[in-house]
Amino acid sequence: MMLKKYNNQYSKLTRTFMEKLTEANPDSNMIFSSYSLIMLLGVAAHATDGIGANDIAHHLGISRRTLDARFREMTGST
Repeated sequence: MMLKKYNNQYSKLTRTFMEKLTEANPDSNMIFSSYSLIMLLGVAAHATDGIGANDIAHHLGISRRTLDARFREMTGST
């Protein structure tokens, strides 16, 4: 019973997301599944658990200062 309840919520979320996305991009063809959208949101929500900017810089083999500078160049913010 619980799975059906959540499945309906996932479908509603996917439908709303797709409606908003297609309104913003009327000339695009898009296909989404409820489960892939929820999986993506789950990954995004937990993607940085315990990871900080210093860890990312170390993994990339650059200094934290260089990472910050590149981030500013790409986003225009800190």
